[in-house]
Amino acid sequence: MVQTVLIVDDNAAGVEWAMAALKALDCDLINTTSGRSALVTIRLRMPDLTLLDLHMADMDGFSVIRELRSDPATARLCIVAFTASAMSGDRVVALNAGFTEFITKPIGLAAFRGQVRNFLTVGHTTG
Repeated sequence: MVQTVLIVDDNAAGVEWAMAALKALDCDLINTTSGRSALVTIRLRMPDLTLLDLHMADMDGFSVIRELRSDPATARLCIVAFTASAMSGDRVVALNAGFTEFITKPIGLAAFRGQVRNFLTVGHTTG
């Protein structure tokens, strides 16, 4: 069974990089560019892994994660903060908000693929 990875980012270059980086993993890659469309896509597709940017214009990643974690159907999905926010404490804030894990951008290609492969292999969910 092919696993699905959803990339949510309003930066087109970031989405293109992530899609190209993950192409070699033999998974179904989908993307969306807003928090609101992410909610719809996640509920329809129930991806195995969602890489969610924290800072988007229409609805930030924190609002998205709050809504998803409050819904029993999506509460345990693997949703990773994928963000350029790398200030001291950002990871803790994201994990406390309900993200499964935290990946900072920029990240090396091999490290990124390795982390994503691990999430897909382990099937890591919250809880």
